[in-house]
This record gives sequence, C-alpha cells and structure tokens, in this order.
Amino acid sequence: MRLMLNEGVRARRVLLIGAGDGGRLVLNEINKNKSLKLKAVGFLDDNKRKIGRKILGINVLGSIGELPVLAKKHSVDEAIICIPSASGVLIRKIILLCEEAGIDYRIVPGVYDMLLRESKELPARAVSIYDLLRREPVEADIAPIRKRFSGKSMLVTGGAGSIGSELCRQLARIKPRILAILDKDENGIFELKNELSGSGTRIIPLVVDMRDYGKIERLFARYNFQVVFHAAAHKHVSLMEEDDNIEEAVKNNVLVTRNLLRLCESHDAEEVVLISTDKAVNPTSIMGVTKRICELLFQSMASKKTNFVGVRFGNVLDSNGSVIPIFRKQILAGGPVTVTHPEVKRFFMTIPEAVQLIIQAASLAKGGEIFVLDMGEQVKIIELANDMIRLSGYEPGKDIKIKFTGLKKGEKLYEELFYEREQPRFIYKNNILALKPDRITQRKLNKDIDVLLSEMDPGKIKKKLRAIVPEYKAD
Repeated sequence: MRLMLNEGVRARRVLLIGAGDGGRLVLNEINKNKSLKLKAVGFLDDNKRKIGRKILGINVLGSIGELPVLAKKHSVDEAIICIPSASGVLIRKIILLCEEAGIDYRIVPGVYDMLLRESKELPARAVSIYDLLRREPVEADIAPIRKRFSGKSMLVTGGAGSIGSELCRQLARIKPRILAILDKDENGIFELKNELSGSGTRIIPLVVDMRDYGKIERLFARYNFQVVFHAAAHKHVSLMEEDDNIEEAVKNNVLVTRNLLRLCESHDAEEVVLISTDKAVNPTSIMGVTKRICELLFQSMASKKTNFVGVRFGNVLDSNGSVIPIFRKQILAGGPVTVTHPEVKRFFMTIPEAVQLIIQAASLAKGGEIFVLDMGEQVKIIELANDMIRLSGYEPGKDIKIKFTGLKKGEKLYEELFYEREQPRFIYKNNILALKPDRITQRKLNKDIDVLLSEMDPGKIKKKLRAIVPEYKAD
C-alpha cells in the first residue's frame, strides 16, 4: 500500500540539479515514497542537449546558472544536488545560487551508496578532502624524481604518521633499493609494511626511539642511507604548550634532529629533507619555535657535502590531529562543530600535495634552502566548518550548530609562510618557492642548543628558546 500525503500538508516543490543517473534515482525515490512530501518540478543540467527534454515525465528546465530565475518562476522550496561526482567548487556555486534564490538545498551521496541504502530519507553526502581545498591540487612531475632517486637507500623517520606513511607509499613507487620506515608506533609500521609488501621495493621496518643515538648510528652503518626524510616530531600545538610536555618537545624535536643531521653528515648521506611547518615563522608555540630551530640546524650545515633542505607546510587536510577528522566526528554526532575563533585562518594542503612537495624539494635541493608550496589564500576555519556541514547535506546554524571555544595556548589567528628577509622566489612551475637561507654560525647555534637542552624548568626553557629565535613570542 502506497503512503499518501497527510491531508492539508503541501509537498515541498524541489528542483533536481543534475539530469543524469543520480537525478533519475532521486526522482524515482520521490515518486515511490510519498511520505517524503516532495514534488519534483523539474531538472537543471548544464548539458545543452538535455535541456527541453523530459526524463521520467519531468522537464529539464534549463542550466544550473538559471536556478534563481527558475526557482522563482516555479515556486521552488528546495534544490536537491544529484551529481555524485560534483566537485566542491561546483557544489559551492550551486549553494550560492540557492542562497541567492532564498531556497533550501541538500546533497545526495554517490549513486552506489544510494542503491544500497534502505532508509527513506535522503542521506548525507561523504565529503571529499578535495571539496575543501578551494583551489586545484598541485601535482609534481614524478619522472625526474624517479630518475634521480631510483635505486637509492632511503630512510623515512616518523614513517607511521599521516605524512610519513603517505611519503613511504609514494617513495615505494620510485623503486628505491631499500625503504626503511622508522617509528615508535609498532602497529602503524606493521600495517604499512603489509600494505607495501607487494610494491617490489625492499621494506625495512624499524621500531626505534630516535633518541637512542647508538641504535640509529648502527642502522646508518648497516644500511648506508643515501636519502633521508625527517618527518618525526611532536606536532600537536596545544598539547606541547603544557608545562609537563615542553621539555619533551624540545628533546624530541631539537635534540633528535641535531643527532640525525650529525649522523647523515658522518655517513655521507646525499640528501636530507626536514619536514617543517609555517608555524616556524614568527612562532608563538613550543611546536613552532622548536621546528624553527630545526630549520636553523639544517641551514647551519648548508656548506656541507650533504644537501640539507627544509620544506614548510601549511595545515595538512585530514592528517592526524587536524580539524577535518574532528569536524567529521562532530557532524556525524549532530554537532556542535567547535571552532576556536571566528577570524582564525590557515593555509591548507592535501597529504598527497605535501608529500609530493617533500620529494620534489629533495630533487631540487642545492643545500640550505627551505621550500614552500604556494597554497593560495588562507582559509577561515569557520568557512571550512560551514563547507563541511553544507557538503554533508546540512545547513550550518540550523541542522548543525557552530560553537566558538576561544584560541588555545600557542595558537595564532593566522599563519605566515616566510620571513621578509627570506626573499621568496618561484623556482618550479610557479607553485614552489625557494627561500633565501639565513646565515647561521654552526658553533654558536650548537652552544645555545646545549644550554637549552640542559634546562628542565618550563620558564627557563622558553627564555632559552627566545634567545635562539628572537621572533618567538610565548604567552
């Protein structure tokens, strides 16, 4: 028995955006389930050959850009976006048109998900990371990279993390002689080793604490690492601001990096790449200032035989501890989505982009440089939250609330990619910038670091950090 509309309740009039398979499935659902209380008044599609035709008895009224005019003409209450492959850019355009027309909107998921579902409600769409990027992703030219690094002995520290694991995946495709994955996370290394077991590359899993200098030295002697990617670090800003964690952050980020560089130099490594952060520029956090000292260590060794090079990132979308997985969980729970401040903004890049920049930097390095990806304009976190809510098929503030919690210790309202004195210049396809290195006196830097490492009191540690990095502004 078919469910009928309740007497006196008007069905909402809807436009279906996309006259393809997704649109047909949604129309069938509307026709089949009268309890949805929806009435399809027409399709919109940018395929000119479809405009004017009928699909399952419903007209294709016009193009997507005509939405405001056609919505008014046909007294439309709501638009349903039925394009499973729609990019974030297209969805944002449609949402803006809906807002201009003063109508509601919702987004359906992929066709496959729609065919499997049993619910009579139109479900939320899974949000792609690329929907949130607000620019075209940057891709590196892998051919010269493969030519330069194929057959080399490689080491990735922090190899089980978000960046490290993707780095290992992409390096395995280059076919190095060996790929050593070093981390304290035994489960992460175990899973990654199994994943890469069919890559044709010899994978060496190393469950090691990087502060064990003797063990790391023995590994260098055994495997003769030629190319080293240093991704291991404590990266969580607010966590490292806690007094009990400051000493640990300094040891793990600064001491470990210095020890690694000394081993790379003494064992004649060819390339060493530091994974750094935009938080190292005019730092306000322990994480940022310790990474800046790591950059200075790399630059102090610029004249050595080994190429020491740094790569500065913005926020990496969907990496461990980033806002995306937090927002995703909050949306699934029905909200609220928490944002620290209405004006806070960040540079964003995807994990594959970040990793390609790392590998590209190694191939471009001459020694001492810091490379930065041109990531476009910074994005407000509130806009990112609104995007995730909308792209999930909900309305911000109505279906999912947003709550402001205040900036955390060490956080800035905005980030910077470089210091003015670094004089950035484009060197690769107008999207990778090389920064002029600072002139660092290695002896003085190491003396200052020795003093820093001897301190245990949080207040004194911050004072010593400021002596090394004058731009550091602690709370």
